Amino acid sequence: MEHKKTLTFLNYAAILSIFFFSGGGTFMNAAMETMIQAWPELSVTMVRMVTSLPCLVSLPVAILTGRLAGSKISYRFCAVFGTILILVGGVAPFFFDKSWIMILVFRTLLGIGVGFSGMRNALIINSVPEEKKSAMIGYGSSAMNACAMIAGPVVGILAGISWKAPFLYNLLAVFALLLVTFYLKEPEKVTGSEPKTGAESENVAERRKKGGGEKNPEGWKILVYIALQFILTMALYPVLSGMSTYMAAKNIGSPFMAGISTFVYGLFGVLINLVLNRLIGFFRQYMLPAMCLCFSIGMAMVVYLPVLPAVRLPFGRFTKYTQGHPVMAITGCPWVYFILSPSCQISFLIFQKK
Repeated sequence: MEHKKTLTFLNYAAILSIFFFSGGGTFMNAAMETMIQAWPELSVTMVRMVTSLPCLVSLPVAILTGRLAGSKISYRFCAVFGTILILVGGVAPFFFDKSWIMILVFRTLLGIGVGFSGMRNALIINSVPEEKKSAMIGYGSSAMNACAMIAGPVVGILAGISWKAPFLYNLLAVFALLLVTFYLKEPEKVTGSEPKTGAESENVAERRKKGGGEKNPEGWKILVYIALQFILTMALYPVLSGMSTYMAAKNIGSPFMAGISTFVYGLFGVLINLVLNRLIGFFRQYMLPAMCLCFSIGMAMVVYLPVLPAVRLPFGRFTKYTQGHPVMAITGCPWVYFILSPSCQISFLIFQKK
């Protein structure tokens, strides 16, 4: 079997750059209230499509490119073409600011570009040496979270200039485009391996035959788990995207403060991930119920205590500005996006029992 190409630092940087704008559809969250005020003739739902439409479009595109990348189309094409769409679709609304329909058209292009970046983990698996795959996937997740964290306060500052200025944040995609254009290597295809002997082939066939009749006893639980995660993620997203509107309605913060709240949310999610293994060891099979309960408490404090005094924590020097939202940041790991009712908590508790 052929060895994978030797990758340089810039090659790895090019791979990681694909993660930077993977959450590009949500970067305008802190500017939502500013846009709503700038377009009073439009419904709030129509204005919120600035963030919801790219996410909606990116899902089917990601599924499609995930099936075609590496076979029908190259990973490199997906990365370059997707980044171009993110750049054009992300920045163009700043210039085409007279028509909301045109703005949504460009946001659709951005969503398509984000969908093309859905092959990022597959790219790592097929191009990075075995001993570095896990680390690279972790670095990629960190890069995606870091970019979203930076976007919050920066977009908030730009929203203080004008409603359309936040779209200029997407100009940073130029750096990702340069990296993937000049330094992203297409993974080598595996040309073959040592042929199996007759006995080995029979053993493989026998194992497959035996495995084919086995059923996964956890199958139904996984399906219910996925359904719950889907429903509860949809319940959470309006809270994150509507934080600027919420702060304005409660008169507790500006777009910049809404951006800071997003920054803190991501920051504490990353910090909690650093000790995630210890948390799993402590809570064991009750990990998900515990985290979901903690998250629910945080969400309740955001809703019912919107003028909560500063939360003093060793890591949270920005928390005094966000009036309660840091609680959601502290309790919300990036991979635990749930707002749970008691029935959902009981369901997860049952699923975790052996």
